[in-house]
Amino acid sequence: MAIKANEPDIIHILDLIKDECIIEKIEITEECRINNKLHYDDIVYLMKDEIAVIEEITHKELQRDILPNCRAVVSTGSFKPYGDVVIYPGIDAAKWFDREGVTVPDFYKNRVPEKK
Repeated sequence: MAIKANEPDIIHILDLIKDECIIEKIEITEECRINNKLHYDDIVYLMKDEIAVIEEITHKELQRDILPNCRAVVSTGSFKPYGDVVIYPGIDAAKWFDREGVTVPDFYKNRVPEKK
């Protein structure tokens, strides 16, 4: 996807993705928070109004556990150390559980408005 150095940027791509799907969780490396705080803060700020849970993992966990098992990788032109973001897509819980006789699991209750 890289067009040239730093284009597209990770934040730009993440912003586009979050507008097109529901993100349930993202993971950012603790090395990003320590060594690239501005980028880390940009991600947290971008996701502030989303339902996504933000968790930290180590860069080693990302390489050892996440990358070998991921379903897709989006590579940008971004030159940001420890800039990786792991995205876990979710569902539109309000639509998914809006059926007669269906019980909303506790995990999704904050995403489904109560019926009156």
